Amino acid sequence: MDNDEWMKRSNSNKNTTLIWTSRCVATEEYVKQLTLESLPEDVRQAHEDWSIYVHDMWWWVMPFINCMNINLYDMLDNWTVMNWIKIESPKWFLTACNLTIQIIFWITSMCYWWKTIPIDALSKYLKLSEDKLREKIWDNEELVQKLLYDELRAWVQTMFYQTLTLISSQDWQWVFSTWYMALLDSDPYIKYTKMIIDEILRQKIKGMPNAYWIPHSTAMPKLVMLLSPNLKDKYHDTMDLAIECISKRSMPDWVSEKKMREYHHWNVFWPMWCRSFLSDWKDENGNRKYWWRFNKGVVSINLVRCALEAKETWQDFYDILRSKAELCYKAHMFRINVLKWTKAERAALLFMYGAISRKWADDTIDDLLEGWYSTTSLGYVGIHEALLVLLGKGIETDEWHAEALKIVKTLRWYCEERNERHNYGFSLYATPAETTVYHFNTKDRERYENVNGIFDHKYYTNSFHINVRTPIDAISKLEKEAEFQKISSWWCISFVECWDLSKNLKALEDLSWYMYETSQYAEFNFRNMDVCSTCWFVWELLIKNEKRCCPQCWETDLRKLVWTKRICGYLTTNLPNKGKMEELNERVYHI
Repeated sequence: MDNDEWMKRSNSNKNTTLIWTSRCVATEEYVKQLTLESLPEDVRQAHEDWSIYVHDMWWWVMPFINCMNINLYDMLDNWTVMNWIKIESPKWFLTACNLTIQIIFWITSMCYWWKTIPIDALSKYLKLSEDKLREKIWDNEELVQKLLYDELRAWVQTMFYQTLTLISSQDWQWVFSTWYMALLDSDPYIKYTKMIIDEILRQKIKGMPNAYWIPHSTAMPKLVMLLSPNLKDKYHDTMDLAIECISKRSMPDWVSEKKMREYHHWNVFWPMWCRSFLSDWKDENGNRKYWWRFNKGVVSINLVRCALEAKETWQDFYDILRSKAELCYKAHMFRINVLKWTKAERAALLFMYGAISRKWADDTIDDLLEGWYSTTSLGYVGIHEALLVLLGKGIETDEWHAEALKIVKTLRWYCEERNERHNYGFSLYATPAETTVYHFNTKDRERYENVNGIFDHKYYTNSFHINVRTPIDAISKLEKEAEFQKISSWWCISFVECWDLSKNLKALEDLSWYMYETSQYAEFNFRNMDVCSTCWFVWELLIKNEKRCCPQCWETDLRKLVWTKRICGYLTTNLPNKGKMEELNERVYHI
């Protein structure tokens, strides 16, 4: 394994130098071979030929779900069961926090990717703690508030520690989770929600100490925050904390309340992980529900391959694109058939005890697979390079912007057409690929000529994104990509690459409000999060021949260097594959 680059660096969140992680990666490769043997022959060939990519194949033959929104409200407010122990609703904030992390930890072993929790689900329990303290200390409100804040600070810190130190059986690595934060007037406990959010931001700003006691940025948990007018008016102090946190830790990401309401029938809800939103779904009473739900899996199309095979004719391109979409559809149906007839007791916490549903042990989850309750995702990679092949120009040019929109709208139409055949929630996924952009490119360069410079670099551009090398300002980039977000509103992200803005937080806030006006989901990338524990250097480490080095004291001991970058929506501390590393180094600043 140490000599196999694919296994070592297929995911930059997996440190395969660690024994426990390498063991899981080896197991995944075995299960991946089982999946390849089980897939329809034409789907298997297309995957191995890299014209499509079946993501995370190492769990496709098992009844795992992909990512999900945890119904933490129900699990905390009512009851749940873990390891056959019934757990009643907590009576203190500290108990609710501890139970929340246990729930996330358990669910990590039952679904492959990210889990999102709404932080406001904990607010009720902070008020319960306050009420209990008042019962004991009825004549000293100042002491009550001091003890309440001590409990809040201690248990937010505990949640951070547990998220970063508990090792899941999923990959024997940290627990992948997103904490969603929102301040909405509809929240009956908004005072306490604000207290929790403020403390989370303060502790994230402070950073976590490494083994040498140097504070640094951590990849987990991922913080996502609703950008709402309340942050400009009533709670600007929370906005100030969020802006400072972004400038130092590249978190939280922003979800625009304006765009969410515009795209999703006036509803506001949170992503399943770092940019994945659930589709519209109504219960038997006609009420829309966006939590308590999940994703079944993703298959992506290599758009550049479609363009190379089309030989510069649009009709051929769309014919080939449709044939690739049909292969993805066959892969999806294979996946759905694996999940069918799964009994609730096989993942009891998910399907029996509130995380997703409350079924009986012998009930199947078939009804959760249908009718848009869960999503099935069609992804795409490389619109920029596909247009270079077909038109000689990328999507950042106004002249060809419409053609890129047409491709994405066609893919959206494919999803809608599939839902008419089988209503399994097929949705369009703006693929945030890491390894796929490298391997699509590598395979294509073995077979085709270098058309208009598409193989001058070792990677393709993700989904609808403007190429990372394009000199463009932040406003123009967000504006151009906003049209694509509307079409791919279930899975989308736009990012702004930034130089140090710690001395100009007003500019960062102004740009955040522009994101509010244009983008459903957006984030800032800063490169000033690397740390050297020898000389306390904090900025950006040097990378030469894939080895890290401090530019101040020339330290090269990896145990003393913390390299933190955003690769594909999430932060990581491990080097990605060669293609993604080249892309990272070639990113231009937008502000």
